[in-house]
Amino acid sequence: MVRRAGVTAPVLMLVLCAGAGRADEVYGIPVTGGDVPGYVPDATCGTCHKDIADRFPTIGMGRSFYRPSADTAIEDFDAPPFHHAPSDRHFKVELRGDDYWFNRWREGPDGERLDLFQRRIDWVVGSGNRSRVYLYRVDSGAMFQLPLAWYSQERKWGMAPGFEFADHLGVSRPVRHRCMTCHNAYPEVPEGAGDFGRPELFPADLPQGIGCQRCHGPGAAHVEAAFDEGIYGGNLDAVRTAIVNPATLPANRARDVCYSCHLQPSVSLPATVRPGRGVYDFRPGESLDAHMVQVDIVDALRAPDARFEINHHPYRMEQSPCFLESGGAFGCTSCHDPHGKAPIEERQATYRAVCTGCHEATEVHPDLASEAECTSCHMPARRPQDVPELWVTDHRIQIPPDTDLLAPLDKRPAEVTEVFLYHPPADLAPGEAVIAQTFSILNYSGHTADYAAAALGRVLSAEDPSEFEPWLAFAESALRLGQYETAYAAAEQASLLAPDHPVPVKLMGLAKLQMGDLDAARALTERSLRISGDMAEQHLNLGLILAASGDAEAALAAARRALSLNDAMPQAWRLVARLAEARGDRAAAAEAYEAALRIEPGTLDDRKALVALLQALGRSSDALLHRALLLRDMRATVE
Repeated sequence: MVRRAGVTAPVLMLVLCAGAGRADEVYGIPVTGGDVPGYVPDATCGTCHKDIADRFPTIGMGRSFYRPSADTAIEDFDAPPFHHAPSDRHFKVELRGDDYWFNRWREGPDGERLDLFQRRIDWVVGSGNRSRVYLYRVDSGAMFQLPLAWYSQERKWGMAPGFEFADHLGVSRPVRHRCMTCHNAYPEVPEGAGDFGRPELFPADLPQGIGCQRCHGPGAAHVEAAFDEGIYGGNLDAVRTAIVNPATLPANRARDVCYSCHLQPSVSLPATVRPGRGVYDFRPGESLDAHMVQVDIVDALRAPDARFEINHHPYRMEQSPCFLESGGAFGCTSCHDPHGKAPIEERQATYRAVCTGCHEATEVHPDLASEAECTSCHMPARRPQDVPELWVTDHRIQIPPDTDLLAPLDKRPAEVTEVFLYHPPADLAPGEAVIAQTFSILNYSGHTADYAAAALGRVLSAEDPSEFEPWLAFAESALRLGQYETAYAAAEQASLLAPDHPVPVKLMGLAKLQMGDLDAARALTERSLRISGDMAEQHLNLGLILAASGDAEAALAAARRALSLNDAMPQAWRLVARLAEARGDRAAAAEAYEAALRIEPGTLDDRKALVALLQALGRSSDALLHRALLLRDMRATVE
C-alpha cells in the first residue's frame, strides 16, 4: 500500500498521530505484513467508532494483555511472600516505581534467601476481573510464564494454573504463539512464524489487548476504503464490505468467531491446527473447521456432564436444551455484547428478556417478581476443576444443583483415558483424523506416547502426505522414543517439504548426535542456525557437540551465545560451569552453577557440584547452606 494525498481534515489529524515513513501503510497508518498482513493499530478504529472504542475496555477482552503499570495495579504488594509447600519455593511480586518485579527463592536453615531468581515482568495476561498471570521476555524473543498469579476475587496470591504441583516448570514454561492468538491481538511477526513447530519468538513491541480486528478481521482495506470515500460520506457500502461484521454472518460463522478461542472441550488437549495452516491464519468470516480440529476427552475421574473447566463457556452452552432446541439460533451474542459491558441491572434485564423470549416465567415461577433475573440460579457461578482458585459462570443452562459450587476445591487434573474428535469437519479424511488425534495425544504426553507415534507412522507410510507438519511431529516423537534413524528420516522428509524451516534440520542434527556422528551433528546444527540464528537452544546444542568433540573454547563461545539470547537457560549455565571446572577455574564454575540453580533450584547434581566447589574455594559457610538444601531435596526425592 502507498500513502495517499488529499486527506481531509479529520483524517489528517489521525495521520499525524499515527506517524509516517513506513513502507507498508495506508494514509500514513502502519499496516502489518509478514504472517499477519493487513492489520492496522486497533487505536485507528476509534477515529470513526469512538463510542465502541471507549466501551471496549470495560470487558475482559479489551484488557487481556498489557504492560504492567503502577496506574493499573490491583495486586496487594504488601502481602507476605507466598510459600508453595509442594515445591518449597517462596514468591513475591514487588512494585518498583512503574515496574513489576518477580522474586523467587529457597529458604536456608536460618531463613537465608538462597537461589534468588529476580526478573522484571514484561507483560501481564488477564483482565484482572478474576486473575492475572505474568510473563517475561528474553533477548531472543522467547517469552516465559512466571509461576505466580494474582486471584482478584479472593484478593490473594497463588500458583498459576499448571504450577500447583511440586514438579512444575518453574520460570521456564514457554509461551506459545498458539496461546497468544487468543490472549491478545495478532502481533506483526515474520512470514511463517506461526507455522507448526517454528521457534516461539515474539517481537519486543506487542499489541495490548484483544482489539477490534481479532473479531472483524484485518482492517487496512476498510480504513483505505473509508478514507477513499470520506469518513462522513461517499459509498458507505464499499466501506462496510471491506471489513467483516460478525452480526451479518450466518449464525454458524458468527459462532466460529467466538469459538476460535472460547470453544475448548479440554484444556489438557487443545485443538489441533490443520496441516497447511498456521496459528495466525484464521480470519473472521471463514469456517473454523478449515482452520482447526477440536478434540475432546473421556476423563476417568468425572462424568461428561460433570466436567467444568475455565474455558468451557460454549462447550457447556452446547449441552443446554436452550442451544440444542434453538436450531442454532441461540449463541454467545444472544446474551453478550462483545463491544462493552453494561451496568449489572441492564445486563440482568437483557438476560431475562432472552429467557422469557421462550419461557413464560410466571408459569414456572409464579412466586417470583416479574423483574427477577434468571441466570444466577440457572447459570450459577462455580469453581472450575482446572483453576479452583476462582469462579466463573457455568454456561450450561440447568436446573440449579443442590450443592455449594463455590466451596473450596482441590485441583485434580483430568485422567485422560480416551481422545476423540469434537464436531469433526465434514471434509476431514480418515488419515487426517488420525493425525489430529495423535497430534493432541503427543502434545499432551510430551511426544512420548508410543502408541500415538506408531499410529501416526502408519498414516505417513500409507498416505505419504505432502504437508510437513505430520512428518515433523513424528520425527520429534521418534527422537524422544530413542528411534534415531526413524527420527532422522522423518525430519529429513519434513525438511524437504519445508526447506526454510529450521526445526526439521535441528532434529536431524540431534538424531545424528544420538547416533554418535558428531561431524554430521555439528554440520546440521550449524545449518539450522544459518536458517534461524536466534534459537538459543541450538547454540547450546552446538556447544554440547563441540564440547563432546574436544573443542572447549568453541563450545564455551557457543554457550555464551546461547546465554546472550536467553540468560534464563540453566542447561547453558551448566555447560559453562563444566567447561570452567575442566580448565581449573573454580570460581567461574561456582558462579555458573549458582546461576543454573537460580533457574532450576531442585537439580541435585548441580547442587552437589556447587557444594564441592564452594568447599574447595574456602567458602565453608556457603557450602553448609547449600548442603542443607541438598539434603532436604534428597529426602524429598526419597519420600
